[in-house]
Amino acid sequence: MAAIGQNTRLVKQQPPYRIGGDVTAPVVVYKTEPQYSDEARIATMEGTATIAAVVGEDGVPRDLRVTRPLGLGLDDKALTAAQNWRFRPGMKAGLAVPVSATIQVNFRRLRPPDRGT
Repeated sequence: MAAIGQNTRLVKQQPPYRIGGDVTAPVVVYKTEPQYSDEARIATMEGTATIAAVVGEDGVPRDLRVTRPLGLGLDDKALTAAQNWRFRPGMKAGLAVPVSATIQVNFRRLRPPDRGT
């Protein structure tokens, strides 16, 4: 039996690129809408949570962290939604590369249509 770790290589993860110059931004191809927390629904809160992330070569966001919080449980809901988003990855010289990105998750309450009274 082979020892654990034998014949395996450690793959060093490439640090993320910054958007600009010859590095293109990732593009959202699929996103899920965030759920409201009960506390935010009761408070009728709206706003945008901002999340820093790295979008990998596979278009999957990782290393997510909230950089502009909303509170009332919405930050966790924003992280949960953003983890499910998928992107066309950022590109450099025609190759997909990991890119630092900012994700904005909007919380907007649905309003009944205006009846034009």
